[in-house]
Amino acid sequence: MEERRTQHSNHVVGLVISAIIVILIAGGYILYLRAQSPIREAHKEAVTIARQDANLTRQKGFYWYNRNQIYYTVYGTNKKNQDIYVLISKQGKVRVIPAKNGINASQAKSLTLKRQHAKKVTHAALGLYKGKLVWELTYYNHNNQLSYDLIRYKNGNLVKSIQNV
Repeated sequence: MEERRTQHSNHVVGLVISAIIVILIAGGYILYLRAQSPIREAHKEAVTIARQDANLTRQKGFYWYNRNQIYYTVYGTNKKNQDIYVLISKQGKVRVIPAKNGINASQAKSLTLKRQHAKKVTHAALGLYKGKLVWELTYYNHNNQLSYDLIRYKNGNLVKSIQNV
């Protein structure tokens, strides 16, 4: 009888622990979804604006730049089958940039990996810095410290670098 009660207690404890784990995982997932909601909404709204104001027909990428001002950038193809970036300020001002006029995100990442001996680039975003179009790259440098660079869109030149944030 004692053994049976012990087995039952162990079973109940196991169920309670399992339930707590499931609740924690579900709660974490819900918090993650809520945290991502503003990004998803901004993405959706930016694509709508790009379709209306820049004749975007196919979306290929989305970037969120947040320095002195917030910019949402949609990368894609227009009706003339040209690759474009549609830069949208938080205030709704739209600027269309032909992709052929500068470097792309992949090239900007490669430049940072090579130039800074970075271990891993974690984020790239297109935006304006002091009136110039730049790629913002966040990465872990050779000291494994979080760092970021601003690289000119037009030519890949380094505009600003902050190490060991």
